[in-house]
Amino acid sequence: ERVNDSTQLVELSDQQYRFIRDQLVRDGRVVRFAGAAQQGQTTLEDYALVACAIAAYAQQRNHAKARDIAQQLVQTSFDRFFQQGRWLRTRHSFIPGNDGDWVMQDDVLESPVSILLETVQMLPGLPQGLRDKANELIARLTRDMLDIPYHYASAIMLRARLQQQSVASDQHSSPNGSVR
Repeated sequence: ERVNDSTQLVELSDQQYRFIRDQLVRDGRVVRFAGAAQQGQTTLEDYALVACAIAAYAQQRNHAKARDIAQQLVQTSFDRFFQQGRWLRTRHSFIPGNDGDWVMQDDVLESPVSILLETVQMLPGLPQGLRDKANELIARLTRDMLDIPYHYASAIMLRARLQQQSVASDQHSSPNGSVR
């Protein structure tokens, strides 16, 4: 169906938000298959994409409940998938006794880690400790990663966007906080 005006676009975004909220989120956790929580374990990518979609909706529509859901999913993502300073792709391995698979820093497409870290930036109400952890992860990019960006491209792009936003913000404010 083709959207012809902004009213239809708003209705469509509300409809899609309700679907994501009702079918992909249960008890503060992401469900792997819409409405079928027992069908498979969720991954870091599932959490990153669902949290990012809900956060973008919350930001565009100024929707407090959606923002709360996104913040809870981000917090749960860090709790479930960030262990010992590294990201896990899945919480449990298919091999008994294995603690799950360590995720690569990045993928060919935008990585779940970069999506999740960008989502943290979209949600100002998150605990400061979690925000600090996310900023620390973004700052971890080393010279080697920047020189050979194949496996780190989306993290590099995220860091560059955040640096540009910071510079633009600094240019619009003087040291005492007044607008120039």
